Amino acid sequence: MHILIFEQQEIHTEAIELLKKEATLQLYYSDQDSYDKEKIQAIFMRSGTQASADFLKDFPNLQYILRVGVGLDNIDTSYCKEQNIQIFNSPGSNANAVAEYVLGQMINLARNIPAAISDTKKGNYDRFQFMGTELSGKTLGIIGCGAIGTFLAKKAHACDMNIIGYDPFVDAQTLQQRNIQKAELEDIYKHSDFITLHLPLIPQTENMIHREVFKQMKNTAYLINAARGGIVHEKELLKVLENREIAGAAVDVYETEPKLPQELISHPSMLPTPHIAAMTEEANKNMAMMPVERFLSAKNNIKEII
Repeated sequence: MHILIFEQQEIHTEAIELLKKEATLQLYYSDQDSYDKEKIQAIFMRSGTQASADFLKDFPNLQYILRVGVGLDNIDTSYCKEQNIQIFNSPGSNANAVAEYVLGQMINLARNIPAAISDTKKGNYDRFQFMGTELSGKTLGIIGCGAIGTFLAKKAHACDMNIIGYDPFVDAQTLQQRNIQKAELEDIYKHSDFITLHLPLIPQTENMIHREVFKQMKNTAYLINAARGGIVHEKELLKVLENREIAGAAVDVYETEPKLPQELISHPSMLPTPHIAAMTEEANKNMAMMPVERFLSAKNNIKEII
């Protein structure tokens, strides 16, 4: 079987080495090797490869896509279904990393830590300028209570936070077992001191956090988005920050990555990062190994490989 690897420098080496051990597999690197597209039967890729229908049509014998990561928004899944192309991604592999990132940004926002560090490095010493607030006793609203939301709830519970969550696919009893009280979106917007998003970008979630939603939030509330760019309306987020209608935001994902909305990310109430929530050594390895292991397991169950 012929496998074409994209973005190989960003894929954990152990995952590629695991593929190399399979004698029936021939690996090609997209930016190094010459290859025949008609022979390629599997693609190994990260989020930087846009696997649109037009892109995939260039590989007429494609059978598998190995996707490093959870999201499938860079893959035309409808086309894959039509062509019986099986996708192996890595659900849950980065959940703890993202949950830790969100908790860290909550603390950064609440305690003004980034601004305090920057000011101190300038030679200043003004303790009372950076008076903050504590997580203990505050309400965390989690929108999307899957693997990441569950990890985050466990960590926030240890910080003595009140945790409410919205997820139409998880019942109240299951959420209660995860230390999350089931709530409607309106309740989360109205009562939360911190609101964090853990949703895919689909038509139903595009720009779901917009002007009317911001109006429902406390002016002391903080918003964290480490899910997908496009879920939060960026121009309207900038307006509410300028008008001090919410206290601040931490954003890791953007509508037009890697091009960033400079006016938004430079706002003093914003903590922007360049899509790093899942960028830990552990998550990077897990995200690469899981699709390979799932692929090899499926492959070994097929008696005859072309």
